Amino acid sequence: MITKLAPRQYFWIVLLILLVACAPTLGSFPTEISPSPTKAIQTPTIAPTDTPPLFPLTIYPKFPFDGYVLLFTQDGHLFFQEGDSMPTKIFDIYEKAYHLELSDDNQKAILFRGDDDVYSINTNGTQGKIIIPKNWLDNFEKGTKMSIVQLLTATHRMLVKTFLCNSQEQSHLCMVSLFQVDTDTGEIRKLVDLGLAYQQNGHDQNIKVSPNEKMIAVGTADGTDILTLDGRIIRENVLPYKPSTPSEILPSLFWMPDSSGLILATPDALYNTPAYYGFTAYTIWRYSIESGNKIQVMLDPPLMGNEFDISPNGTWSIYGGLSYYDTALYLGNLETGHVTVIGDEITPFFSWGPDSKYFAYGTSLQHLNVVDDPSYSTEICSLMKWVDANHFLCTLVEGNRSRLYMAEIDDRAIKIFELGLDLSANFSIFIKPK
Repeated sequence: MITKLAPRQYFWIVLLILLVACAPTLGSFPTEISPSPTKAIQTPTIAPTDTPPLFPLTIYPKFPFDGYVLLFTQDGHLFFQEGDSMPTKIFDIYEKAYHLELSDDNQKAILFRGDDDVYSINTNGTQGKIIIPKNWLDNFEKGTKMSIVQLLTATHRMLVKTFLCNSQEQSHLCMVSLFQVDTDTGEIRKLVDLGLAYQQNGHDQNIKVSPNEKMIAVGTADGTDILTLDGRIIRENVLPYKPSTPSEILPSLFWMPDSSGLILATPDALYNTPAYYGFTAYTIWRYSIESGNKIQVMLDPPLMGNEFDISPNGTWSIYGGLSYYDTALYLGNLETGHVTVIGDEITPFFSWGPDSKYFAYGTSLQHLNVVDDPSYSTEICSLMKWVDANHFLCTLVEGNRSRLYMAEIDDRAIKIFELGLDLSANFSIFIKPK
């Protein structure tokens, strides 16, 4: 049955259509800030897209950067910003920077463009130079690739690795060498050949620098060695093991916060359920560098698959959520061996906050102290990277766009902030506390 509309109803419908048709979309009105005398730029704004959102994006408050420093790229340039001051253009890069780093003293910026040159420049815009030229790999066997292991925050030095894979097949092992680069001078010095120390499965947890930046732990197909920053082995093959399957060969390594030892996860066990048979599982060990003692941590069920995370304090592990057939999520105490079921979700992503109080899984955030309280599990945007113990970068899908935001942990709530930057296709960002 069709209901006839009264004239007054026609009026409100027409008015509603006009309001929707005339409503502006976010990004139509860019905001400018008066330039400062030295290399200041307009505050970056959200660029309009060819396909506008189906509805206006949510307006969030701008994040106050007081107490933080950041590097970001925009329109082919690199910018440095300290606190809420105006960003300063310090380098022309012309292309997307795939990797940004900032030294601990906030004086040196590093840019890596995949298979292109690696640059360093002072954050005041001086001494910009190529420290690893793109043709450096021509000195190695054809097919050799390179990646950054870590920028050493206490110095202006950086560890990089080269790896050569004879096959691109999943789980194939690759030969690795380790180098140290002086980001001030561009001097590159080879430290050591590591042997088979990279695996084509995206799980890259086997080369770790100690928190005090005096040692490097390296897990290879033969075992785990501990080296000095000069490449000298000080502990050799500390935990021999035999891999349980050919799909996972290399151990995952996690330093204790005081650099006194390691948590080692070795893929030498199996996990069997009605849904799986012969699935790779891990044995967990605590290793002391001073005494050489190795203590096995018994977890039931064990760590399985290749997605898990150990808390920075070395006390907890979060794992599970393998598939629709096995969705349980687990929190394991690595001191007592006690395992708690914390949820039921398929997730390939886990991440601990820097202070080991919060952990993220999927699109949820949980406080460790109330892990037995399901009401505390907070829905969040998709966590991209922790900035500090109470802030992380995350993405939200709004309209037909995915956008990057700053999230702030506030007890049982998550506050979302705009970064106030132009999130174009070539956008990269690095943020850290001062």
